[in-house]
Amino acid sequence: MENDFYINLEGLKEGNHEFQYQLNKSFFQSIDYAEIANGDFNVGLRLYKSTRHFELKFTFKGEVEVICDHCAEEFLHPMLFFTETIIRFGEEEYEDDDLIVLEKNNPVFDVKHYIYESIFINLPLKLVHPTVNGVSGCNPETLKKLEELKQNKENESDPRWDALKKLNK
Repeated sequence: MENDFYINLEGLKEGNHEFQYQLNKSFFQSIDYAEIANGDFNVGLRLYKSTRHFELKFTFKGEVEVICDHCAEEFLHPMLFFTETIIRFGEEEYEDDDLIVLEKNNPVFDVKHYIYESIFINLPLKLVHPTVNGVSGCNPETLKKLEELKQNKENESDPRWDALKKLNK
């Protein structure tokens, strides 16, 4: 499976090429620096080779296991998104949002890290259980405890503010 993520760009004929990748827990665990431990994805790659560059268009559909920022429990977050990038050959390796430059003497592209990074950066900043029919998917016991703590905090008075309020009267 590991070798499936290496694409020999020089070995491809000009024109369209399609690749399919099935990602699961073993994929995410094989990434050394991965913050995502589990997921299930179908990734489609349409690669177009011209004489000067390669156009890569990715389709991502699946779900990742994440921790809810609200109740701290795991849940599966569904994702569907598309990315595009261009690969060219040059003197030095370089990468930004829309362009990857590979060294001329290394025509093999490891798509694995690009796939992982695309999934990671397309996660929302705040991850919370989805709300269905007005009901939060978070653990009800945790929500109840959070509400109790919030009310206790509102009922507590800060002696510093109390002293300032006396001065204002």
